[in-house]
Formats: sequence, C-alpha cells, structure tokens
Amino acid sequence: MRITELLSVTISVDPLEIEHLLDALAKLPHHINPNLRYEEWATHVEFPAWRSWLDDLEGTIAREGFDSARLSYRPAVVANGEDVVHSAWLTSEDTCRTKQLLR
Repeated sequence: MRITELLSVTISVDPLEIEHLLDALAKLPHHINPNLRYEEWATHVEFPAWRSWLDDLEGTIAREGFDSARLSYRPAVVANGEDVVHSAWLTSEDTCRTKQLLR
C-alpha cells in the first residue's frame, strides 16, 4: 500500500457544536470545503486536505477546545500497483494503521 499526500479528514461533533467548528475551520490558512453528514447523535464534517495541513488543523482544533480524538483522517486514494482503491473501501483497521504510518 502506498500512502498518498491527499487525505480524507473527518471531524465528528455534537450537532450543537457545528457552528463553532465551522468558525474554527475558517481560521485555517487553507481553503476548506466541508461536506456535512448528519446522524442523530453527531454531525460529521468531512473534507479533503493535504498531509502538510495536519499540524495547522490539529493545532486549530485544540485551540478552539475540541478533543483531538474527534479528528480522523486517512488517504483519500490509495494506489496499489495499477489499481486505485478509494478510501471509502478501507476498513477501520486500515484507517488506524494508516494514521500511524502518516505520523
């Protein structure tokens, strides 16, 4: 598995915190185009980001009072030889292993 520099980032928050999170993301020096996915107990903010943005992203999230455990990321696309495997097809075990490799 070869790791790409483009990541798929997800931040999960309580639905009442969504405005605060979007305001925090607006403070980043990078353009974020979030997609919101709603569940009964949480709102998931998903967006693509480059690996080089992670320090800024994690720092901003922490400064704004969000728990870093709410932030997850994995490769947006994983290239395996000639085949391209989209990250949506990865298991949660793949995601955990990938997060360790990225750091």
